[in-house]
Amino acid sequence: MGHTIPKVLVVAALGILSWTLVEYTLHRFLFHIDTRVIGGNTAHYLLHGCHNKHPMDGLRLVFPPAATAVLLFPFWNFIKLISTPTTAPALFGGGLLGYVMYDVTHYYVHIIWWWSCIKWVFLLIMSILFIIKSIIEVHLIHVVLVFHMIRLLEILIRWLVT
Repeated sequence: MGHTIPKVLVVAALGILSWTLVEYTLHRFLFHIDTRVIGGNTAHYLLHGCHNKHPMDGLRLVFPPAATAVLLFPFWNFIKLISTPTTAPALFGGGLLGYVMYDVTHYYVHIIWWWSCIKWVFLLIMSILFIIKSIIEVHLIHVVLVFHMIRLLEILIRWLVT
């Protein structure tokens, strides 16, 4: 038995909010934990430290999809455990959407920052090209207009003289 679209949207929104809470908790308490043991240091570096050491490396900005797929099974089973069979897909889907939105935003913040620098150069070049194009167009209109005015003046003078 299905649910209405508004109810599915509300449950999916709860999934997005749930992912936000999970991401914050993982990041705050696991990824930035103070480790003092060798195994803990290695695990921390592999989970998050390499990202902090190389923040502009596009290969280290998102969690690998294969690892994500493996970790989805326990999350799916947990969501089935805490929700009803009919709301579990929307809750899980909302969580996945939240995860994807987070990863895309995180990637954008780290990698696409250069666009904010380059876009001004691009816009400046495009503006200069637009101005040059406009000057050429105005000049061509002027040349054509003057040519036709001279031609009309010649015709008028010939008409008056003859």
